Amino acid sequence: MPFLFYFPALKKTTPYLKNQFEHKKIKVLIVPGHDSDSPGAEFLGVGEADLTLMTAEFLFELLRNDSRFEVFLTRNKNGYQKEFSSYFQEKKNEIIAFRDSFKNFMNLAFDVGVLKRERGVVHNSVYQDMSVKLYGINKWLNENDVDLVLHLHFNDYPGHGSGPGEYSGFSIYVPEKQLPNSQASLEIAQAVLEKMKKYFAVSDYLQEAGGIIEDQNLIALGANGSLDTPALLIEYGYIYEPQFLSDSLRPLILRELALQTYAGVNQYFNRKVISENGFSTFLLPHIWKEEIKEGNRNGDVLSLQAALIQEGVYPPEGRGIKECSLTGSFRRCTQKAVAAFQEKYQEEILTPLDLISGSGFVGEATLKKLNQLYGK
Repeated sequence: MPFLFYFPALKKTTPYLKNQFEHKKIKVLIVPGHDSDSPGAEFLGVGEADLTLMTAEFLFELLRNDSRFEVFLTRNKNGYQKEFSSYFQEKKNEIIAFRDSFKNFMNLAFDVGVLKRERGVVHNSVYQDMSVKLYGINKWLNENDVDLVLHLHFNDYPGHGSGPGEYSGFSIYVPEKQLPNSQASLEIAQAVLEKMKKYFAVSDYLQEAGGIIEDQNLIALGANGSLDTPALLIEYGYIYEPQFLSDSLRPLILRELALQTYAGVNQYFNRKVISENGFSTFLLPHIWKEEIKEGNRNGDVLSLQAALIQEGVYPPEGRGIKECSLTGSFRRCTQKAVAAFQEKYQEEILTPLDLISGSGFVGEATLKKLNQLYGK
């Protein structure tokens, strides 16, 4: 028997999934990364397990309220859902046998040269208990004919101590091309990337350049050929980025990350996500009531940045989304974009004040125009 028959039959291809979408609900599992036993990254009291859960709950609600999807969530604020906690406990020996059989066969494939080992981004080692949970999720996915699994994470980089690290931005990990679930995973990731990068910067860590990274070793993606379900592991940003540390901005940012993920999944199925107000973001519409200037950091600035993106002036000329993504912080990028907005609507904003060039300060006339366009 040819060795490639070892992998599960390649059922969940893009044509198959899109056909399924036309006739029945797409089954999606959301896995908020880490848990109370393995909390993941932490910075200034903000924990990865908490961030992933909050993001997952936003995404879960979006999918649950969409009749085209049937959605599952592995854990909530009380811990793992009963279905999963019982599965991990009652099926532990079966899960270990499942894991070990795939590992052994994959090692044989490498040894005889049928498959090639690929070195990717170095990840933290997984402890035994978490290994059982992750392989248990893969086994559960295979048994329950789930169409897509989304693992949600926040990144970190060692060595930055008590201060923030040097890298920022999001990335999406997909199964390496030799794995059976690779192609559909890649195509879904491309759709999600396309939506997210309109508002958020792609990681500037060299090994995550481009935003989509193939990986052979992440259990969540089906390491050792253990998964036939398309899988994405999304690193939504680095945990020390200021928008994740702000109590007021954090829920707004996480909700927006969830929305753009949801929009990307829908785009894969050739379906647009637009609110009844006509916007593709939760940050609009918005009513601005107070003047905004450089140094402000709040929800008003976040929605201002979203509006400037809609206007095509953010990032401003000469800048990229890496420097000027959604952060809720009014800095030089936002100031320049506001000036461009003011000049775009010169007759309404600048001319009554006898001005020719935009100031970048959001005063009464600029607020009036913003509310006219985006306050509905």
